[in-house]
Amino acid sequence: MRIFTQFAEKNVLESQGTAGVLDVSTGNAKRGTVKLSMSIADVHSYWHSFLPSAGERIPWTIETAFAAQRGMPFVTFFNTANINKLAIGLVNCDCDCKFSGKMNQETGCYDITWEISASEGIKNFSFWYDQTSRPWQDEIPLWRERLENISCDYPAYVWEPVFCTWYAVHGALTQEWTEKTAAKAADLGFKTFILDDGWCYPDMKRVSPTTIGTWYEKIGDWQVDTGKFPDFKGHVERVQKMGLKYLLWVAPYLIGDHSAMYEKLKNIPGALFGEYLEGYYKLAPENAEASEPMLDLMEGLLKEYKLDGLKVDFLDQIHPDIDDPRAEACYKFTAELAKRIRKQKSDAMIEFRQSYAVPRMLACGTQFRAGDAPFDFLLNLRRIAQIRLALGDGVPVHADPAYWPADELPVNISRHFIAMMAGVPMLSVELADLSAEAESICRFWIGFYQKHSGFLRSARWKFDYTGGQLGSAVGINNSRSLAIVCDPCRVPELPTSGWVLNMSYAPLTVPGAEVFDWNGNALAGDVIPEGCGAFIKR
Repeated sequence: MRIFTQFAEKNVLESQGTAGVLDVSTGNAKRGTVKLSMSIADVHSYWHSFLPSAGERIPWTIETAFAAQRGMPFVTFFNTANINKLAIGLVNCDCDCKFSGKMNQETGCYDITWEISASEGIKNFSFWYDQTSRPWQDEIPLWRERLENISCDYPAYVWEPVFCTWYAVHGALTQEWTEKTAAKAADLGFKTFILDDGWCYPDMKRVSPTTIGTWYEKIGDWQVDTGKFPDFKGHVERVQKMGLKYLLWVAPYLIGDHSAMYEKLKNIPGALFGEYLEGYYKLAPENAEASEPMLDLMEGLLKEYKLDGLKVDFLDQIHPDIDDPRAEACYKFTAELAKRIRKQKSDAMIEFRQSYAVPRMLACGTQFRAGDAPFDFLLNLRRIAQIRLALGDGVPVHADPAYWPADELPVNISRHFIAMMAGVPMLSVELADLSAEAESICRFWIGFYQKHSGFLRSARWKFDYTGGQLGSAVGINNSRSLAIVCDPCRVPELPTSGWVLNMSYAPLTVPGAEVFDWNGNALAGDVIPEGCGAFIKR
């Protein structure tokens, strides 16, 4: 495999071999490329951090971009046996970069190009590649080993179940509803409460095709709306006394065009950028006149209301851009934000979501949430798997809040919870409207998670992908196993005693199974119905 690097019109053949690391100096060039060509022989799929599952085919063109605040610069190609054919990645994760792989039918190869933008603080980077035959999932931790060593000390309560207001009510929040819901969430066994979008403007609105176009137009000032929350400080204290940690939703890069912050920043050169989208423009993190006031606002929320942390949203709305790079500034802003949050509360919870649930952010966040998956338990599990692959074991990976329509079938409610056993469960439904059966299902699975959370947080996770589809997720430690089965034709063999949870569309026959239903009641026989589980002794 030949690899070429090019900076400032200089072409250099750097290496030829099956594995290695290239240290590249950009010199005075602001942009450069790394090019290589790989054979497509025995290549049938690929994966990078934006794919919820492995690729279902080998496309003619693969194009994506990465930066510190969005995705991780790593791609792997593999065959139907899930054996790596080529894994490639950048070791410096701060720069804006673009990846493209183009099928060359003449040569039978993928022509691969990495385009890298070199900022003032990034003059050197390393390019890692490996064609060793091993399971492709094992290549990701090998790449992570090349990165800067990041030590993380997560507060114990980041592993506890979470209730979030978002899907349940969107922006139609009131103090009375929130406190009643928090009390019910505490009763069901949840330990963290997230007050999502809707607390800082007067509009009582729900997300729909007609409202989304200007949804964020009043975002940016981060002041509590006293019409909705007349006693916010007392409200937070009351919820915390219920035994719940209290997190508040913020989106520091979103500046709505109906906000006072927009009026302050719109005439400052370079403070805002981007096209108008859903009511907002983007704050430029490299601009001190814009970023410093925003950091002050974020810190002030914790200081004034004694919060337990922040749900920090939309950091990924600043997309990687090799022509207008901001990755370095985005990381500095995020690191400073985390520092200020922890200044107010040393063990604060800081939630990041899917696109920036990447190794570079491990030092800044404390929990990493799957991307939006309303109604879709299978997508929720796939996205939990994405984050686990990206970050490795031992990291608090949170499910996207489970959300289902009022007339959802009990078997599907149970499937939502089974999917979330691969991470930390989170729920966002109208708790006052739960049927007796739905409430019973919630209580059982939250209790199941809490009973086995010690095992689940220490488990090593493996994910079975065939033909681009997720067949199962298996967590294993020294004494226990847990398998979440998506495909009834691909039931994994447990290496130790443990649980098989049936998220699939058909019953599973597992000899020796001690079967239980979605309320925890024992069932006769060794057939695990859909939405139910079993304990297997080895």
